[in-house]
Amino acid sequence: MSSVRAAVLEQRSAVVGRWFRQYGPAIKRYAIRRVDHERSDEVVSDVFAAVLASRSALPPEGEALPWLYAFARHKALELHASLGRQARLSTRLQAHDQVQQVPDTAFSVTSRAWVNEVLDQLPDEDAELLRLVVWEDLDTAAASKVLGISPGAARVRLHRIRRRVQRQLADSKNSWRTP
Repeated sequence: MSSVRAAVLEQRSAVVGRWFRQYGPAIKRYAIRRVDHERSDEVVSDVFAAVLASRSALPPEGEALPWLYAFARHKALELHASLGRQARLSTRLQAHDQVQQVPDTAFSVTSRAWVNEVLDQLPDEDAELLRLVVWEDLDTAAASKVLGISPGAARVRLHRIRRRVQRQLADSKNSWRTP
């Protein structure tokens, strides 16, 4: 490193050190108002490290504080962006790392067997109406179009199907208990 460059760095370091002592508390107060108290020291140190590392010319002494505020504003915005990215990443990682709930196979098989038993006991058109409304999430008007019946007939048929299923559920309540 040339002696000229070393002298410039030494002079810059002296100025930044003086500004740190003089303006550091004001920058700290500014940072506290922009970020939480714990991270305000990070903003202050980042500001003065950036000023020291900057190749741009230092402003005149009377313009130093607004210039430092501009650095502090930039560093606070960077910190907010970084914290936002960290929070989003943490959320994604938590969602990815969550232990997947393993479905209770016995319950699933039992439930499926019960549903199939109920559907098998229904006439084909009634079973299809129930599937359209429950599994395909169609309203009765749309399901009636699929089956080629009037909406009124679909509503009446669905009401009767539900009553029949409720009776079957009550009759088999104890035989299909979950573990």
